[in-house]
Amino acid sequence: MAEKYLTAEEPKAENVLQSKTRLYRLVEKAEVFRLKKSGRKILTPQFVLLFLNNDTNDGYYTIHIRKRFGSAVERNRAKRVFRSSLLQLRESMRGVSLIIVPRRGGKGLCTAEMVLLLEKYFAETGISQQK
Repeated sequence: MAEKYLTAEEPKAENVLQSKTRLYRLVEKAEVFRLKKSGRKILTPQFVLLFLNNDTNDGYYTIHIRKRFGSAVERNRAKRVFRSSLLQLRESMRGVSLIIVPRRGGKGLCTAEMVLLLEKYFAETGISQQK
């Protein structure tokens, strides 16, 4: 019976994407303030993006969302969409720290649409061509 469970888990391990770039949440308060103070800012109808180069090969992100965005369900969905979009784009986030502030214009967007938007702005700003 244990063999049945082991064989069921093997395909899952094969499907996991292996990437050299790791994506971490930015939790250090001093680093967040430094990024807010000296980072570049991009304003779009869907989100505000603040970014700054870092010295590592990893990507760091944080998502700041306010109550005026909507109910808790809407805020949590927006965070999930941004998180999954950033995970798909982690290769292009090498050596970059990001703060994303969702805006009301991006409420109804799905992950695929958000990935396209983020790719567009990453290419315009040169984030995706780092290192």
